[in-house]
Amino acid sequence: MIKNKWIILVGALLPFTMLSTVTCSNNEPKGVKEENEKVNEIKDKKEIENGIEYLIIDKDNIQNYINNGSLIKSEKGYSLIKLINNSIKWTLEDNLLIPSNLEIVNLNMPNIVKIIDSAFKGSKTLKSIILPKAIEICNESFKDNSALVDVNIPLVTKIGDLAFANDVSLETLDLPKLNQIGLGSFDNTIFINSLINYSENKLAIINNILVNGKYARGEIILPNTITKIAERAFINNYALKSIQMPSVIEVGNDAFKGAHALSKISIPNVIKIGTNGFHRTALVTVDAPKVTAIGDYSFSNNMKLNNVKMPNLTKVGSYAFGGTSFLQSLINSNENKLAILNDNIILNGFEAKGYIIIPDSITIIADSAFEVNRSITRIKMPNVTHIGNFAFASNRSLLSINIPKVIEIGESAFSDSNNISFENSTLPSNMSENDFNSVKEGKNWNNN
Repeated sequence: MIKNKWIILVGALLPFTMLSTVTCSNNEPKGVKEENEKVNEIKDKKEIENGIEYLIIDKDNIQNYINNGSLIKSEKGYSLIKLINNSIKWTLEDNLLIPSNLEIVNLNMPNIVKIIDSAFKGSKTLKSIILPKAIEICNESFKDNSALVDVNIPLVTKIGDLAFANDVSLETLDLPKLNQIGLGSFDNTIFINSLINYSENKLAIINNILVNGKYARGEIILPNTITKIAERAFINNYALKSIQMPSVIEVGNDAFKGAHALSKISIPNVIKIGTNGFHRTALVTVDAPKVTAIGDYSFSNNMKLNNVKMPNLTKVGSYAFGGTSFLQSLINSNENKLAILNDNIILNGFEAKGYIIIPDSITIIADSAFEVNRSITRIKMPNVTHIGNFAFASNRSLLSINIPKVIEIGESAFSDSNNISFENSTLPSNMSENDFNSVKEGKNWNNN
């Protein structure tokens, strides 16, 4: 009787024991185990450089980070969406974007040549960035990086608008190759403020580029080393009265815009002046012997400007001298109400009427020169070779135009001029019929 009870008990326990063995087993097929160990090994790839231990992401292990949800591939490159380490060495050539909520402290990208717009904007933890091959930092790339102190970009030639703006901890930068600086690239940084405060004339100069002169006062002579005035460098400076720029070659957009007290400039070697370069100043005379191009509104609203000498000028932006006594005097002195500069450029023909024959000496029609003229009916331009952007836009009364020698026609030169026929005219050799259709927006072209 007792023996039978033991037999039943053992029989009852046996299935439970077997089931427990199967359930708790942690054995894996050999191939799967080796593959998992390989993945873990790749993910743990690290390197110590200058005392910082970086997690390395390269072409061999990047797919693993995509698979585990740390990275995603996008049109712009890759985006980190989950923190995997606070120090990363990114060895790929593709761009990496890091959102501001991920606490990356150190970033090393040895093969990146360009940082795209807003790539690391708003980071509150990024302290150091190493970009040994980068040549361009785009707009707002590192804007609002409040912890950033160490930036290594030895080959950078171009820095975009607001690229390092509001990086309040950034004190020093070495930029030996830099030749183009965007709007407010270093605004509100210790770096730019130190340059201003330690300069006798309150000028921030980086690699021969004057990037900030908003606090300059009185009369200033720039050093011979300065070759470029950056965008908005002196914008709305109310205290600058005169400036000599002996070696400057280029004046950037908005460089002296709104410098209301500026009445004298010396620019003997300047070749190019950007949009709004000297808009709304107190200039009376401009002598620019080497200037070849001036941008839109470059000298507009200079009410006192009455004398301009630019003997080598070939490119004139829209309304470059609008609102100046100089322009009005040119218009008033011409029987056809044409503002002609250097005997070869028509700056303005807004007041012209009827049938106009352009003088043989004229070869250039400036941007917007006849824009919105509603009184011209016919115009003959026997020797004009260059017609600027919007030059005859919205000329709704213009019926006939003759341009037998034109070789260049600017953007929207005849847009919204719905009644034009082109007579005895030749299509520029570098322009197809389709190209011209976009310029004139489907107007007639009659070679007869």
